[in-house]
Amino acid sequence: MAFGKPAEPLHRELSAFKRKPLSEISEGNDPRLEAARLAPSGVNMQNWYLIADRGRIHCYRKKPNPLAAFMLGKMGCIDLGIAICHIAEESENFNFDKDPNAPQRKGCIYAGTVSSEGEGKNGL
Repeated sequence: MAFGKPAEPLHRELSAFKRKPLSEISEGNDPRLEAARLAPSGVNMQNWYLIADRGRIHCYRKKPNPLAAFMLGKMGCIDLGIAICHIAEESENFNFDKDPNAPQRKGCIYAGTVSSEGEGKNGL
């Protein structure tokens, strides 16, 4: 573990983040989507898609092409998990569970839905 005074500032301005716009990785309106947009991802792919709907956020990872799947392995699952953790940090109450009524998203694999406490059964 490193310790001491950093040679450079520990914080960055929002303009220093090279991230996709929300319109490319999500639909709907929820302030927690911005936290997911700023989440780090392997090789900066941001290979997730989020659908905000009435306080719920349906979470998907994009299906990789065969070459990317071979090279990146489980990185897509890890990246989506990091994005979901960022959503959890911005949530007052947080549950993550499968929603049988979640919308289908072409080219994506459904992972689960973030909801308010009491709606799901797997609170984090």
